Formats: sequence, structure tokens, C-alpha cells
Amino acid sequence: MVRKKQGLITKGLTSELFLLAFLEPDNIRKLAQRLQNTSGHPTNYSKASQAVYNLTTSKYLKYGKDGKYHPNITKIIEDLEEILRSRGEILVNEDRLILEKLLHNNKFLKTLSQDVVATIQSQQKGKHSVNALEVFCERIGAVSTIWLVMRNNNPEWKSSAEFLNNMPFSEMEEKFNEFDKFADEYSPLFEKEMKKYLDKLPPLPNKEFLMQLFSGFIKIMSSGMPMFMAPESLLKKLAKLWKHYEGFAMAEQVFKFSSKLN
Repeated sequence: MVRKKQGLITKGLTSELFLLAFLEPDNIRKLAQRLQNTSGHPTNYSKASQAVYNLTTSKYLKYGKDGKYHPNITKIIEDLEEILRSRGEILVNEDRLILEKLLHNNKFLKTLSQDVVATIQSQQKGKHSVNALEVFCERIGAVSTIWLVMRNNNPEWKSSAEFLNNMPFSEMEEKFNEFDKFADEYSPLFEKEMKKYLDKLPPLPNKEFLMQLFSGFIKIMSSGMPMFMAPESLLKKLAKLWKHYEGFAMAEQVFKFSSKLN
């Protein structure tokens, strides 16, 4: 069940403005321009202004010293936690810290949300169909699912996965902070492996979406996304954010099929 305040980021103009502000913080005028994909005067400025005000008073957005509206990451995590609790998963403090680092690195969702932005900008005037919270759940959950499967089943990455699963959090947090420095080292290997799978997927439901995720992985790796260092226990929890969580088995099928083609 969606709480009243949570509804601000699940439907309507507020949901879409929140997502745009998350992907790239901006002032009200520019957010309204991006909503309509225009560089001119946004015809929806007054409505956008009220929507941003509602998001700010509900603490989903924060007004920064730079004159831009920024997402309140803590608020997003609270909503994601509520969804996970309804699905039998509880986040511990270390989980929250890792998820916070993931959400602060908006390159992740920015890479995998280009289609959503296109949907927002191509809608008929007055129509707002994008559910921002669902976008977060779908992207984070699906990526967690596929990365968990690949990391634990690929012999070349399995030892690294086991190492990460046993790494003390204090050391892992330090690695997060250094991730950008050594992401370039792993990116070429990751890209090589991913390209083996892209054109070899069997007929599957949501194949187009899966291929988008695989393609996005390459860009995400280069951007230094902390999820790639997240422990298995957290990945399993985040995977349940995906409404098609049964896709875990589908991702396993994808991996097993593609590994036979190596």
C-alpha cells in the first residue's frame, strides 16, 4: 500500500519532476524545461513550481546553496526499505550505507533511465505516467539480480565475489571511496565478457529490457558504481525490489545459456 506522501513519487507531475531532479539537480525553471524537452519558456511552470514545493515540504527534495533542488537520499532509502520489509527483507546499517553510496552515484540510474526520460518528454500534454519509485525498484532490483548471478557463476569472478563477501565493512567502505580510481582497470575485462552475451541471448520474456541492462552494465562499470562491490547478502535483498523477482531464474537461464557459447 502506498503511503500518502510516498504517492508524490509514484504518480503524477511530482513523480516525474522528482526523477528528473534525482538524475540531474536543477532549478524549477530548468526542471520544467526538461520535463517538456524545451529550451524556451515552459508552459507548465506554475504547476511545476507547486509540485516542487510539495516535494520539498514532504522532504523528498532539498533546496541547495547552488540554487538547485537535490533529492533527499535518506527519504528514498526509507521508501525502498518499506518495500523490502513488505517482501520479508530487512536492511542492516551497513546495507543502508552501501545503498546510500549507490544512490549518491546517480550515474547508475542516469545510465539506465534514458528511456524513462524519453517517455516523460514524449507524453501528451497533461499526461504523467512515470512512477519514479518503480523506476528505482526496477533498475536497482534487476541489476542486482543479474550481477549477482553473473558474479557468482563466472569462474573468473567467483573468487573475487567470495573475497568481497568476507571483506570487513570498514575495508569495503575504503574501497568504495577508491572505486573510481581502479574502475578503469576492470572496465575492459568487464566489457569483453558482457559483449559475449549480448547477441547470444535465447528467446526470453523482457529480452529487450535485459539487453538494455547488459548494455548499460558496461557504461555503469566505467562510472564506478559501488554495487559491483556490494556483498552477496545485500544483492539478494535488493534483487527483491524487482517486481519480476522471478526473473532471478530467468537471469540464471541467460547466464547458463551464454556460458555454453564461450
